[in-house]
Amino acid sequence: MKSPKILKTISIGNICYFQSSINYTILILENGKSMISGYNIKVFEALYENNNFVKVNRSNLVNVSFIQKASFEKNSCSILLFNGQEMNVSRRRLNKLKEDYPLLF
Repeated sequence: MKSPKILKTISIGNICYFQSSINYTILILENGKSMISGYNIKVFEALYENNNFVKVNRSNLVNVSFIQKASFEKNSCSILLFNGQEMNVSRRRLNKLKEDYPLLF
């Protein structure tokens, strides 16, 4: 698989999360800036599935080192990132997140 050109200019440690936007992917960096890639999120998921990234829902692929805490409310779970962004975790992806990263919970 070809690597997207946008990744040549960015260090993987600076990426906070990837956000899907139809056929594009928005890269949110730790300094608050964002960049747009013409590749969809499945490409980035395949590239970084073993590099400390986890897909928390249909639209977001998060760098685990940027997760501050996880919280439960009734039947839902959400994560809080260090930049203040809060994301819901889909119930289908919650078990994998608990198994792979038990220290978040």
